[in-house]
Amino acid sequence: MVKEVRMMPMQSVAEKRRGLENALACVLAASVLCGWGAMAELIYWDFNTLEPTSNRAPHVTAGSVTRANGGLAALLSGLSCSGDYEAASGLTNLQAVAHMGSLSTKDSTYFEVTLTPLEGYRLSVTNLSFGTRSTGTGPCAYSVRADTDQYASALADGAIATNSVWTLKAHALSLRPATAGQSVTMRIYGYGGTSSGSYNWRIDDLRIDVETAVAAMKPLGVVLLK
Repeated sequence: MVKEVRMMPMQSVAEKRRGLENALACVLAASVLCGWGAMAELIYWDFNTLEPTSNRAPHVTAGSVTRANGGLAALLSGLSCSGDYEAASGLTNLQAVAHMGSLSTKDSTYFEVTLTPLEGYRLSVTNLSFGTRSTGTGPCAYSVRADTDQYASALADGAIATNSVWTLKAHALSLRPATAGQSVTMRIYGYGGTSSGSYNWRIDDLRIDVETAVAAMKPLGVVLLK
């Protein structure tokens, strides 16, 4: 007795390719849903307190802003409220007695904050903005730096008008620590003033935009069957 054997149709090359493309599309979709891709988020301080007012970066912890080389009085001040630029928060701000003279990463006055990603995430800082005000004796320039190179180079810098008028400074940044889970400490230096006898420099409305991404994944192997 002869049995009938039915042969399964062979898959064409085009069909294999379509199947592979569909599989890869599913992987990419899963990567977005699982957070493998970079996500843009922002952290904002209005300085009614020293802690962030808003942190929309769920994979980043942002510390309180501190001051160095800037006087002994309280860091938060309700004097000379911000209001000369759009969306200024007013109320309280950060104050400092800025050291006079040229920039020194050791001795110049600065405001500082540390950002720490969760374990397994890489952090990138993409934008920074802040309001600033300087009196006639205050700093005429600022420099934004980070501990990734021990504050040796500027991520952004610019001039400050010494006319007691608030202005908003905004910069696109490209800052990415070398390893996953590595924190980054950022400083805003003020320098070039002519006297250190009074509180002559203020900042307000600090905003830092960040991106986070899972640091690394083992590549997925794809085998094509002939």
